[in-house]
Amino acid sequence: MVSQRPRLRGRHRVAAFLYAAMAIVSLVLGTIYLFRDSFMPYHAAALGKSWTELGPATQTLLKALMEVAAGGWLALGARCVSDSAR
Repeated sequence: MVSQRPRLRGRHRVAAFLYAAMAIVSLVLGTIYLFRDSFMPYHAAALGKSWTELGPATQTLLKALMEVAAGGWLALGARCVSDSAR
């Protein structure tokens, strides 16, 4: 039986690899940001404050922003996975 799909060659293989890598990285980052209780160490360095030094309102705002970013990364990763399954 002959396959209906043409074999990927050269640039198409590179593109497929990069697309898959982007999907994996997006899913990992989305999962990390979704389940974090506080911001990342590089956020603390940028602000010059630790999570505990922030007020409750600021913590709530930053946590909400992290969850929105997580949702975006998870949606991108899921879309890439679903597109590559076609």
